[in-house]
Amino acid sequence: MITHLLVPALRSLAVRHPQITPVIQETYGASALRELRLGGVDVLITERDAGLPAPARPSLTSRTLHIDEYRIVVPPDWPAMPRTVADLAGAPWVAGLPEQACGQALERLAALHGFEPRRVHVIEEFPPTLALVAAGHGVAIVPELALLDVPEGFVRVSEIGEIGARGLDAVTRVSRTRSGEPDPVQAVVIAAIEEALVDHLRAADPLEEPGEPVA
Repeated sequence: MITHLLVPALRSLAVRHPQITPVIQETYGASALRELRLGGVDVLITERDAGLPAPARPSLTSRTLHIDEYRIVVPPDWPAMPRTVADLAGAPWVAGLPEQACGQALERLAALHGFEPRRVHVIEEFPPTLALVAAGHGVAIVPELALLDVPEGFVRVSEIGEIGARGLDAVTRVSRTRSGEPDPVQAVVIAAIEEALVDHLRAADPLEEPGEPVA
């Protein structure tokens, strides 16, 4: 996300709004929300498993930037492509962290299909997750954005549908002057991130017209 969305957004902001000096800080979970509420950060880019209820965030407002469909990937030499999630009940999984969207998606799907996933690796970032899958160490749930730069044949992407999606949201404090809306600086930063997302999707698939950001 930093490479493909935030770095291009910073480049755009430097040209169009040089008076804004963004600073990127990686922080996660409850501590990230606490920093936002206390004013340590102004905008959070969060992910959530869209198949779970939206979290309650008093005093904060959220704008959905993108709904990122999940895909199940398997090693390139996997003997038979799975047709359903249940086909992978006994497979080794390269799982996401429990508090991350893909980790939550695996837990949700396993409960829906009645199996306990065999998590052989638990990984935070997508590149090492995909490297482990490519090397034959398991299967994984990843979002489509994580696959945009993956070389063809590195992993096999199954055709299993109805896996769900993660939501990428921009979260800000509720403005005191215009309740429910980010302040002007936050709005400019969020717009730059949205533009970077649209540009990235268009570059990855120039024949596909990207949809408008969801309000």
